[in-house]
Amino acid sequence: MHTLDVRVDTRIKAQNLLITERMGKSIQLQIRLQGLVEGLSVIAAAYFLIGLVAFIVKGSYAWMSGSLAEVVIAAVTLPTVFLIYLFVHRTKGSLLSEDKDDSH
Repeated sequence: MHTLDVRVDTRIKAQNLLITERMGKSIQLQIRLQGLVEGLSVIAAAYFLIGLVAFIVKGSYAWMSGSLAEVVIAAVTLPTVFLIYLFVHRTKGSLLSEDKDDSH
């Protein structure tokens, strides 16, 4: 009976080792994908930031020439970004507080 226990224990340890190795490979892949997504996010953020700056610059030039549409776009750009920031910040805070409540 003792040898059977040793065989079963050895098989279980081998299966656990295989599962651990697969998890390690999966985690490495997830980290590489996260790096790719972060890099693409930087590019997207830079693109949109340049667009926001363009709205503000065009609006300030339009102020001098009297073009109302571009002035309005420039005027709402920064407050809109600020409101989006507040929304994301509050949403993130509420999600994190829910996560803390769930873990207790």
